[in-house]
Amino acid sequence: MHRYNRNIENGKGNEYRMKRIFASITVLIVIMGIAITACSSPSPHNSDSSGLDHKEGFVITYEATSMERGSPVTKEALALTVQSLEARAEALGLNKPEVRVFGTKRIRVRLADVTDEDEVRRRLAEPALLTFRSKDGMEASADEYNVIEMTGSDLVKEGTQLVYNQLNEPMVTIEFKSKDKLAEVTERLLGQQLAIFMDDRLISAPVIQAPLTDGYASISVGEDREVARELLDLINLGALPLKLTEIEN
Repeated sequence: MHRYNRNIENGKGNEYRMKRIFASITVLIVIMGIAITACSSPSPHNSDSSGLDHKEGFVITYEATSMERGSPVTKEALALTVQSLEARAEALGLNKPEVRVFGTKRIRVRLADVTDEDEVRRRLAEPALLTFRSKDGMEASADEYNVIEMTGSDLVKEGTQLVYNQLNEPMVTIEFKSKDKLAEVTERLLGQQLAIFMDDRLISAPVIQAPLTDGYASISVGEDREVARELLDLINLGALPLKLTEIEN
């Protein structure tokens, strides 16, 4: 009877020792897993000075300078340039562009799925100066407009929208920063064309039907919604607030 009981006790002891061994092995495996994870995780030194993690993709770095010689590069101008670059990348069909400011005057653009790097490089940093022009009687051709009345800098940021009139026809509305300036130009050019150019390309030449005194202008394009959308996109892209020079990454 005692021997039988002692065998049971011995069995329990062996079982207890085995549990301790398995527990020790489990703890050792967990510790090794943590150590491997720590070694394989990227350290802060694996990121560049701009805070961007290294990722696959096409990367361009720009140094920004003011359009006006001697003027400083402001945070506001950098922010507007980032928005413009994002809009341009999206207009090129590039999804989720990553555009970041680093330092005091540098911008880095990271893009995925780029098939034509030269075309993207050209389209992103081109001046794309938006101007509103009139004629002065000295034109060499019917499509020439010699006088720059206003530029893209006169527009309210994101103030251009696509709306519909009572006939459900698309119209592009533009909000200007200065009501007085718009009023003066439209009163002086009443009944004439105020052409809109992107660089030296004519994109629209609406006729001024009435003086515009509330800071808004509306452009009718008939029933073609695609034409209205294209005009809207071009105006919204506007001019880059800063001049960009590509530098080595």
